[in-house]
Amino acid sequence: MPSPQSLPTLTAELAALEKRRDKTRNLKQAMMQELLTGKTRLI
Repeated sequence: MPSPQSLPTLTAELAALEKRRDKTRNLKQAMMQELLTGKTRLI
């Protein structure tokens, strides 16, 4: 069980990971959209 002192650190780490996940998800969605619309082609 985490100590009360480490909770703010864990909360900050969790927020950073969630932000990174959201950025990655948005990037993937944008890349898929470009592929589906034909703007970008894979060779």
